[in-house]
Amino acid sequence: MRTHIIIFLFAFAACQHAQAADSIRQLRLKAEQGNAAAQCELGNRYYSGVDVEENNIEAVAWYRKAADQGHAMAQRNLAVMYSRGLGVEKNKVEANKLFNKAIEQRRKDAEQGGAEEQYILGVLYYEGEDNMIIKDEIESMAWLYLARSNALLDSNQQQTIRNIESWLDPASRQMAQKRAKEYAEKIAAGKPTK
Repeated sequence: MRTHIIIFLFAFAACQHAQAADSIRQLRLKAEQGNAAAQCELGNRYYSGVDVEENNIEAVAWYRKAADQGHAMAQRNLAVMYSRGLGVEKNKVEANKLFNKAIEQRRKDAEQGGAEEQYILGVLYYEGEDNMIIKDEIESMAWLYLARSNALLDSNQQQTIRNIESWLDPASRQMAQKRAKEYAEKIAAGKPTK
């Protein structure tokens, strides 16, 4: 009986490994065909070592390919790599340039009414990012209010919004609500929020 369990576990592990390898092959194929989302995801895999050996140089290469196509998350991830000197020489100027591009793209996407983009933009403004974006709690909450009003967010996202909201004083919450209303009106009119 014990031998059967060991053989089963070995076969199960081999199957899982084969599925992961197949998944990476498919992802790499899409990335090599120029799919920016696949390129960014492959960069994430190399950065974190999921299903591939961790390799920051390879992560940077895939992030760069996606970033060059205007993929905002890849631009942000590449900015972090430059900011921290992971897989590239540390370069705060390049990091700031890339991060500003990512924020511009996220803002454009958020202005199209994308609740997920509005949520991410709100969180970025709340947290700041390696000193590349100034933490702005009111701007953050304005985007989070918009995200909450535009879509059903998952329970973790809703909790994040409640937490950030609870940390603001009433005057700041009121300013954020006013700004969110202004942004909503501009978005409805097809105008930029800045």
